[in-house]
Amino acid sequence: MVFGSWEKINKKKLTNKAEDNSNTPKVEGLKDLGSDTYPSPRSGAMTWKDNDGNFWIFGGIGTDSKKKIGAFNDLWKFDTKARTFQLIKGERFTEKQAPQAQKNVEKATNTPSGRRDAANWVDKDGNLWLYGGRSMDDFTIYDDMWMFNIKKGNWILASDNRKLNAVSKTDKKGEAKNSNAPGSRSGSTTWTDINGNLWLFGGLVLENSKKTSGYYNDLWKYNTKTNIWVWVAGGKNPNSKQIKEVKKNGAESADDTPSGRNTAIGWVDKSGEKLWLYGGYGIDNKVQTTGGLSDMWFFNIKKNVWRWHSGPLTFYEKANQEISGLESPKATPGFRYGAVGWTDKSGDLWLFGGQSKFSKDTVVINNDLWKFNPKTERWTSVLANGGPPIIHSAQGFVDDKDAFWLFSGVFINNRLNYQVSNDLWKFTLTKQL
Repeated sequence: MVFGSWEKINKKKLTNKAEDNSNTPKVEGLKDLGSDTYPSPRSGAMTWKDNDGNFWIFGGIGTDSKKKIGAFNDLWKFDTKARTFQLIKGERFTEKQAPQAQKNVEKATNTPSGRRDAANWVDKDGNLWLYGGRSMDDFTIYDDMWMFNIKKGNWILASDNRKLNAVSKTDKKGEAKNSNAPGSRSGSTTWTDINGNLWLFGGLVLENSKKTSGYYNDLWKYNTKTNIWVWVAGGKNPNSKQIKEVKKNGAESADDTPSGRNTAIGWVDKSGEKLWLYGGYGIDNKVQTTGGLSDMWFFNIKKNVWRWHSGPLTFYEKANQEISGLESPKATPGFRYGAVGWTDKSGDLWLFGGQSKFSKDTVVINNDLWKFNPKTERWTSVLANGGPPIIHSAQGFVDDKDAFWLFSGVFINNRLNYQVSNDLWKFTLTKQL
């Protein structure tokens, strides 16, 4: 039996305000728009956990304290022990113009432009990395790579082709060349392996001529020492068709690959040899339409191949809790995109939220919590007290005591409108039998 408890962190204690101005649950209108000591409501921000256990947040889109809606370029640090936020870099107001930075030149004034849904990693030295993402208007997708040097406290522009909505550049798989580049994309899934390499899968791109969405299914690896990208697997272009029909848990093949998607959930297992991928929003394996996905894959780093583990290759599979709190071969989270995922100390994979769908007069919402055991290869719907109403695009991390923290994200208010939050929640596993 797996169950735990959610705690909503009181803002009054964090900010010394006269009251705890919560933006959730289903309230209409934002009560708290942030301050010099607390981030504004947002979604689609980038997050990291450094080697000292601190939680970092950059950007996203939301509403600032002047009630202006747009993209942020602020970098915040949250100390879990002191329970305090600190604004480290950038502006806490939206749509602030970032100064032009020079490649590989470290300056205190350097900062990425405001964005959401960028790829992000932490390297072996604890530095924070960021790639791509998109602007508030949905028509500007970036292809720049940034590193925040933790020790020096400055951003460094590692690469930038200075093109918006740029296509990927590479000649062939497995070749390390300085000219290689994944191109502009947002909502990619990322992992850091045990050797410190940064991995990137898929993402959303705009095809310039049509201004229509395309979904990558390519896998890339970035070496932080050489600053070189390598195309590892998948199609070179957006909306690439799979080479052949894949078989679930069948013989591994270099031709197998997940379909193109963005906002999928990714984990690295305890062995460090498998990169797990679940769900997302994108195309089916026949590239005929788009929707919410629920297939589960893993990439074997040693063998350099993908394997389809479970879940249908179709859209909008319903969640099946089977028996809440217990593992079951039939249990499944169903389709998920924009969820938050993490790995605990025992190597189990966790997932929160990420399921919402409007269909005619019906809304499907599942802001629930799931655990996947890689040893038994089974899901558990976790029992928990009333948790966050957040459905997607939140940010989260795990502290040194294995507690999970959740910040911001999107919820649906009492008029069935999407609204962003800046509330902070903490989940503690009470018992696992």
